[in-house]
Amino acid sequence: MFRLRPQYKILPGQVYGNLQPSGRRKALIIAIQNYSVHGQLSCPHKDAKKMENLLRFTYGYREEDIVIMLDSPATPAHLQPTYTNIMRELRNLLADQQPGDTFAFHFAGHSDQIPNYDGTERDNRDECIITIDNQLIRDNDLNKYLVQPLLPGSRLYAFLDTCHSGTLLDLPHDRCSTACRLKRNSRPFGFSLANAGAAFGAFRQSRSN
Repeated sequence: MFRLRPQYKILPGQVYGNLQPSGRRKALIIAIQNYSVHGQLSCPHKDAKKMENLLRFTYGYREEDIVIMLDSPATPAHLQPTYTNIMRELRNLLADQQPGDTFAFHFAGHSDQIPNYDGTERDNRDECIITIDNQLIRDNDLNKYLVQPLLPGSRLYAFLDTCHSGTLLDLPHDRCSTACRLKRNSRPFGFSLANAGAAFGAFRQSRSN
């Protein structure tokens, strides 16, 4: 997501632009911190809870429409963030969508890069998120299940708290955060920048409470 200066934070309950369209809201939250190979992380589970609270109490998501996958002993087996379980939930998130629906995807954990051999990446590398069973889910798959199926009028807000996050969804405009600079006394501009900024600002506000 875009990193905004403090004056662009969106307060809880405040809506910027078209951040809250009509329609159903669904979310998938994945947080992994107890990796056996790639190193331990300290905050993903806490951040997942804060994201859940933000979506429910600020943006009106229903508890039953939010799927949370944590590598915690308290998490049921079918929601442990393994490769198989994550792939299933990626397919399910947009499966029954209608025009005007809104989706949120949050991932906190490790990611990596692997060689790309089909010439579709400028740096000849594919970005991947790493599952709790140390499998890789490529950016191609994230794009296939989270971006390509979106219907006209539907929206996806992705919060990627991981390395290589700028290109993890294989979007054609992954460099938009470096193509324009925000001046201190100017407002965010551009449809994607404004809406992404609003979502990020709300999340930053929730983290500070």
